[in-house]
Amino acid sequence: MPAPIPVTDDQLRRWATERVDRWIDDTESRLRMAAEPTQMPPQALAGIPDRRRPKWRDLVQQLARTGADAFRKAAAQRRPDIAAQAFALLRAAEPRLTDRDMAQPSAAVKTMLDGLAAQTEAGAALAALATASYATVAELLERAPLFDDLRAAKTVELGYVRDSLLNLIAPFSQAQAAVTGSSARKLLPLLVEETAVGAAARAAVPDLARVEHDCDLALRNSLGMSLGEQYRALVGPLNAARTAAQTAMDRLAPASAAYGAMLAAFRDRWIDSHWDRPYSALDKLFDFYGLTALRAVLAISPQQARKVAYQLDPPYDRLRPDDPAIELVPDFCRIFPRNTTENVLIWAFNELTNTTEEPGAWLRSLEHQLTGNPATTPWPPELGPPAPPDN
Repeated sequence: MPAPIPVTDDQLRRWATERVDRWIDDTESRLRMAAEPTQMPPQALAGIPDRRRPKWRDLVQQLARTGADAFRKAAAQRRPDIAAQAFALLRAAEPRLTDRDMAQPSAAVKTMLDGLAAQTEAGAALAALATASYATVAELLERAPLFDDLRAAKTVELGYVRDSLLNLIAPFSQAQAAVTGSSARKLLPLLVEETAVGAAARAAVPDLARVEHDCDLALRNSLGMSLGEQYRALVGPLNAARTAAQTAMDRLAPASAAYGAMLAAFRDRWIDSHWDRPYSALDKLFDFYGLTALRAVLAISPQQARKVAYQLDPPYDRLRPDDPAIELVPDFCRIFPRNTTENVLIWAFNELTNTTEEPGAWLRSLEHQLTGNPATTPWPPELGPPAPPDN
C-alpha cells in the first residue's frame, strides 16, 4: 500500500471552507426546525387546551425562525473569518492530514472536522448564538402553559367587564333616544359632554377578538425577552381594554342620570300635561332666544314655567268668554330683545309670575318705564344695563 501523501494548503483551505459552510447550513436548518412538531418534546404544550395550542405552536415556530434568521445574518458576516481560522487550525494540526484522511477519515478525524468551525474564535460566537436560540425556544415552551392560563383568565375577566359595560350602555341609549326622539331634542346642545361620554363608552366596549390579536402581536414582539417583559407585553392589551371599559362605566352612570334629570326637568316645565304637547309660548321663546330661553326656563320652577306659558299665551279653555285671546309673546320679545341674557330672562320670568297685575298691563308698564325713564325701572343692578333693542 502506498504511503499517505500530506495534503497541500490549497486542499486544506477547500476542506476548511466546505466544512464551515456545511456546519453553518446544518446549524441554521436545525434552528429553523427546532419548533417543528417532529422535533419538539412529546409533552410540549400539553398543558394548553387543544383549541389554543395552534396559536402557541405558531409562536414557538416563529421564535425558532427568528433565531435561525439571526444566525444566518451573523454567519453571512463571519463566514470568511471562520473559514480562515478553520484553515489555520487544520494547517497547525499534528500530524498533518493526508490524502487518506480526506478520502477515508478516521473517527478521530471526523470528530475534529465536525467540531472545527465551533472551535474557531469567530465560530464560537456563532455557536453561542445558536445555543441561545435553542434555549429561548425551550424557555417559551416552558412558559407557554403559564402564559396561556394567565391570558385565558384575563380574557374571561375582560368578558365580564364588557358585559357590565353593555348593561350600562343600554339605559343610557334609551335615555338618549327619549331625548333625541321628542321635542326635548332641543336639550342636546346642553348635553354635549354626556353625549361624548356615551360615544366614548360605545367605543370602549372591548372587541375580544381584536384584543386577542393584540395580545398575540405583543407576545410575538416580546419573544426572547425576560419573563417579566413577556408578562407585561401579554397582559398589556387586556389591561388597557379593561381600564378603558372601567373608566367608561364610571362616567356612564352620571351621564345617564344627567340625561334623565334633564329630560324630567324639561317635561315638567315645557310639556302641557293636559294636551301632552309643548307649551306654545315656550316654544316661541325658544325660537326667538334659542338656548338662552331654554336655560332660563330650566332655571325656574316647574310651576313658574307653566305660569309663564299661560300668561304669555293663554289657552282658550282658560279664558272667559269676554276675554280677548291675546298672545303676549311678541310684546315680551319686543321688550326683551334677542340679545337679552339668561339672568335677565330669569328675572323677567320671576317678575311676570309674581306680579299681581294682569300680564299685559305689567308688560306695558315695564315697556313704558324702559323707554320713558329707564332709571326708575325695577332692574337688579347685578344684571347690568338692559339689552338695547334689536335693530
